[in-house]
Amino acid sequence: MPKYPNAEFKRYLFIGRLTICFNLKWMIARIAEMRLRQIEVFYAVMNAGTLSGAARLLHVSQPNITRVLAHTEQQLGFPLFERHKGRLFPTPEAKRLLPEAEAVYRQIGQLNAVRMQLEKGQHHIRIGAAPILASQLVAPVIGQNKVKRPLTYDLVSDNRDGLIQQLRENRIDLAVVFGDSEPYGTISSVLLSRQYVLLSPKGFIGPDFSLSTVLNNSQYPLIKLDTRDPLGQHLQNHLPDWSEIPSEISVQSYMAAAELVAAGAGVAITDPWTASYFVSRLDVFPLGGDFTFSVSIVRAAHTPLSQPAREFITALEEGFSSHL
Repeated sequence: MPKYPNAEFKRYLFIGRLTICFNLKWMIARIAEMRLRQIEVFYAVMNAGTLSGAARLLHVSQPNITRVLAHTEQQLGFPLFERHKGRLFPTPEAKRLLPEAEAVYRQIGQLNAVRMQLEKGQHHIRIGAAPILASQLVAPVIGQNKVKRPLTYDLVSDNRDGLIQQLRENRIDLAVVFGDSEPYGTISSVLLSRQYVLLSPKGFIGPDFSLSTVLNNSQYPLIKLDTRDPLGQHLQNHLPDWSEIPSEISVQSYMAAAELVAAGAGVAITDPWTASYFVSRLDVFPLGGDFTFSVSIVRAAHTPLSQPAREFITALEEGFSSHL
């Protein structure tokens, strides 16, 4: 057998690839000819597996689903499903169409969400926050603000990088995050500073401990925050020899760090809001002095804030000050 494919083999390979590319483009062209209602029915049938199930999903009658599906198959020129004992089984063509239909369906959902927000006008605020900040600080302020002003809210949780990306893509109006850095394309302002806390199993260390002794003693293994996390990065930058401190476990979740401490895996440095969930299970030691971190509010530099969003920032500042 030759080491390299001969010219005839290469020619057939090229023709095969060209045929696949042509068929894929043809399939996409066919779905482009479908109406949104047809895509909706096709997607519902793919998910339900039966005409009656699809009808229930779309809150219409089964004959309506049957009629739309039959018209769609006639228009496309090939069957989408094979019928067997009351169930529908997708054909290879339907399976090829499904990813494209799902993409269109997601776009329709996003379009409807934007439409609803535009209908609400200046009375809708999209807020992002780190998970612990969303639950402990932002959610209570939303609750208080709802009483004062009839606004609608989207509250999403993500890590700092994810929230910054959502700001740049105009998917949220503002974000509440750990750290005081100002990523490119954003405007950041510090809302507050807080002291770190040390978590340890009950009775594991005494109240008169030395942090340097704890961090460099194998008897108290440290559960480190990943340096890709804003607090983990801050600790690395501000604690001497942080990278030299031995650690067998690294996490990106503050709650996971605390749960590992509760399981006896070691000690951890984290924020006071996470620690508040574990005061009955763990010893919590505030780390005094200037050993603090920041919480900031960030917005996109290219997008001006609405008046309700600016007022909500003021409410956030007042809410944060109540946690001093």
